[in-house]
Amino acid sequence: MKILKSYTRVYVHHLNATINRYQQLLSTTVESRFKYPQKGLELASIGNLLLISGNENSLRPFRTTQITFLVDDLDEFVVFFKQHHFQIIHPYQHVPTGKNITVKDPEGFIAEYVQHV
Repeated sequence: MKILKSYTRVYVHHLNATINRYQQLLSTTVESRFKYPQKGLELASIGNLLLISGNENSLRPFRTTQITFLVDDLDEFVVFFKQHHFQIIHPYQHVPTGKNITVKDPEGFIAEYVQHV
């Protein structure tokens, strides 16, 4: 059970303009970019940022999630969450990059955990 990377979420309405700004600020390029049509979103990762783009209605359900963790084995994390009284906000599901779950820890911190497959 290992966290491979953490992404700070940045919610945006204009993905291309935001990508250009952060590529310049971080002196790096986009690592991944994909559409999530079922949710009306488009996402891009640059360094430790996860840019999440959509209209306000599309973004609203996601804004309370504060961070995304890329993990090696989501099933092991789910066992940990159950043992440590995490509340499952969005159950295990398939997403464009693999599978994810969104949980709230006992202190109220909301995070998404993703395993790429």
